[in-house]
Amino acid sequence: MKKILTYFCSVLMIAFTASCMSKTAASSEKTSDITGKTWELTELNGQPIKLKNPSAVPHFFA
Repeated sequence: MKKILTYFCSVLMIAFTASCMSKTAASSEKTSDITGKTWELTELNGQPIKLKNPSAVPHFFA
């Protein structure tokens, strides 16, 4: 009985450890990175922005 319990606990710990491993490295390769780009504000609350000076579009770098 002790051997079965030890085996079950070992399998449970291995499964728990494997589920906690980071998966962000693999998934980040598949998605496009948003950093290193310039973003321009084109709409606010679903409405297009109206600028007094159209050449001065608000933007930020990520």
